[in-house]
Amino acid sequence: WKRLSGTKVCRDVNIAGYRPFDNGDMYQALREKNPGFAYYIGYTMFETDRIPSAWINPCNGQDEIWVPSRFNLETFSRSGIPAEKINVVPIGIDPEEYQVERVKLLFIPGKRGFVFLSVFEWSNRKGWDALLKAYLSAFSRSDDVTLVIHAWSETGKSIQKEVDEFIASLGRDPANVPTIVVMEGYLASAEMLSLYRTADAFVLPTRGDGWGLPFMEAMAMGLPTIGTRWSAHLDFMHDRNSYLIDCRVTDIPDHLLGEPPLYRIFFEGH
Repeated sequence: WKRLSGTKVCRDVNIAGYRPFDNGDMYQALREKNPGFAYYIGYTMFETDRIPSAWINPCNGQDEIWVPSRFNLETFSRSGIPAEKINVVPIGIDPEEYQVERVKLLFIPGKRGFVFLSVFEWSNRKGWDALLKAYLSAFSRSDDVTLVIHAWSETGKSIQKEVDEFIASLGRDPANVPTIVVMEGYLASAEMLSLYRTADAFVLPTRGDGWGLPFMEAMAMGLPTIGTRWSAHLDFMHDRNSYLIDCRVTDIPDHLLGEPPLYRIFFEGH
């Protein structure tokens, strides 16, 4: 991405890295705002077994659609985007930054023993409920282990409060469970590398991803990595390099469809 952003190109190709639909056809709006190009490409992704119906016309209006994974090649073409219009352009990392011996450890107040790390946007799609249930069933307060959750929420809710409330809903005392450290907010790139460096394993029972960059970052730092056996990250995760969680594909429950970012207009019927 750094190289691309600094590359000068002739005015022949326009690449739009936007959601195709957001209160209207975003690709059409961008074409009107940037006229005169010979070729228009949309670069996007989606996390379920199909794309929203509102995305179909915007995508078909572009000359090409780029997606990061073979998973999205399948889901977009299944939804009505011609396969010959779709190209897989994977997301990557700069391997020079992921040199373990050069990265400093990050001080994490309250951590103890073996550290499981999970990095994600706080939403039910990321499976945080499954993560907490599995952790609480596998370990006790006396075990020398820590689950570090680095997450951010677009709802503005306190993630620590939601963790405590969920633990209480399971009939457990949040003060008497295996150690959990919640890290909310923003970390700079160097701090993120240090966070991965400080962990002993990475785990994320996601219910669907368009790529799964935290998986790739954790693996680049040499961490044993646990992820769901479904969706886009299977482009680079398999049984020889990861611990994959068996699962089944099911309809999104209706009670989750009003929760940001699982907006009903995008996810109903998926």
